[in-house]
Amino acid sequence: MPGALLSAVRRDPPQPAPARSIDPEALWQHSQNSVGIARLLLHERRPVGLLDTACRTAMEYACRAALHAAGQPFSGDVARSLECLAAPRELVGEVSEPREGAAEHLAAAERVMAWASGQLQRVCPGRTWRY
Repeated sequence: MPGALLSAVRRDPPQPAPARSIDPEALWQHSQNSVGIARLLLHERRPVGLLDTACRTAMEYACRAALHAAGQPFSGDVARSLECLAAPRELVGEVSEPREGAAEHLAAAERVMAWASGQLQRVCPGRTWRY
């Protein structure tokens, strides 16, 4: 039919990418980009909800990179990921607790990234894991 909108029907559900195809450097780059966005949002005094999303994304990607480098799967939860990586209890508790101010959100994300960068440096010393 001319002008009709047709969509292809997918017979097989999409499959997750095999672990060997995950690149921790790309995950770390996403984390760096997300914390950069969070910094910009804070500077521009944007709503805390937007900044929180960028910070959570930065923490998630940082944890994913560290977990992948350590040969562990990502559970979908940042606090649980930090526990699996044997992060300090204070850091795990900090990401689990609600934060009020925008600067607190960013500071928590930066602490997670700083800790994850140390883990990545230990496991993958051939690269500098800056944030």
